[in-house]
Amino acid sequence: MSDLVRILKLMPLVKDLPIFDCNQYGDAVVESKAIPPNLIQSGRFFTLLGYQVELWRFQGVKGVEVVVHPWDGEILPELLKRGYGFYKIVERKLVLNRWIGDGPSRFPS
Repeated sequence: MSDLVRILKLMPLVKDLPIFDCNQYGDAVVESKAIPPNLIQSGRFFTLLGYQVELWRFQGVKGVEVVVHPWDGEILPELLKRGYGFYKIVERKLVLNRWIGDGPSRFPS
């Protein structure tokens, strides 16, 4: 299946994923507070996030940040399993990131 066909098939699947933002470097940013609880409880969020990562790669996005608010800590184990790493703490929120671009990560260490 061509990349374009795959992308066209993924687009309707991610319609329920919360709106994301971009940071100053063009990385996609998802805030846990925007994720509907039913998506987290069903585990569907992680499937949708995987699809969205494929779309972001196709669009040339190089990095993804997930901002986890203190009350959403239950999503941490699954994010770590999916390749997200601890990046920083900002105002009691934990920020995880994942490099999805080609080549080695350009995230600061």
